[in-house]
Amino acid sequence: MSSLEFLYLDHNSLTGAFPLVIFNLSSLKSIDITGNYLIAGNNLSGTLPVDLCSHCPNLQRLYISRNKFSGKLPSQFNNCRELSVLSLSYNMFDGSIPKGFVSLKKLESLYLGGNNLIGNIPPIVSNLSMLQGFYAERNNIKGSMPSDLWRLQNLKELDIHYNDLTGTIPPNIFNITSLQSLNLLGNSLSGNLSLDTRIPCPNLGGLVLGDNNISGRIPSYLSNCSNLVAVDLSRNLLSGPIPRSLGNLKYLEIIDLGDNQLTEESGH
Repeated sequence: MSSLEFLYLDHNSLTGAFPLVIFNLSSLKSIDITGNYLIAGNNLSGTLPVDLCSHCPNLQRLYISRNKFSGKLPSQFNNCRELSVLSLSYNMFDGSIPKGFVSLKKLESLYLGGNNLIGNIPPIVSNLSMLQGFYAERNNIKGSMPSDLWRLQNLKELDIHYNDLTGTIPPNIFNITSLQSLNLLGNSLSGNLSLDTRIPCPNLGGLVLGDNNISGRIPSYLSNCSNLVAVDLSRNLLSGPIPRSLGNLKYLEIIDLGDNQLTEESGH
């Protein structure tokens, strides 16, 4: 099948090791083997070759989520210059996020959630200028968030919930005007949320910072995020009153402020 460009085997009940020889088809543009788990115990498995892109220079989309692939993530992406979607989530990958991702200049969506990844988020993630979605939830990622995430000016969704991130949330992340959803639930992030004097984020619809160690007052400037639909600041160390200005958020459907140290506004 030397002319094969699209291979779709997703959402079946395929089992066994995925034949790596498929990656020798230089004409391939898209592979989708997502979710071969419709019968309990049935999953595709195996490891991905280190030189995944050596023979697939035209690959644009690779979907292998929700299987049982294991081992380290491929470290060499030098030849995957056309890759726009890389979906590796909910497998059994371990090790750290490879620095080789820096070569993926056209990457728009990176799905790494639900694996056993460790280490830090490498600074190179901030060099993926076309990135619109970064998902690394439910891993064992530690360390602080890269301070230069603000460089991702096309970023729409950032989801790193249920990891072990520490330190403060870089305030300049809220300068990403394209940002629509930020989910950092269930980490060990700290810092005084009220010290950040503004959050422009005109397109922000979801802000989920629950189950961390964030302190300070609930900032009144949240009312500037006029498109907010859901806010979760629960299970933190927030204090003081609930800002009246939150009442101006006309699209707000969900707000969770439980398990903090909030007080009644003085004089009421």
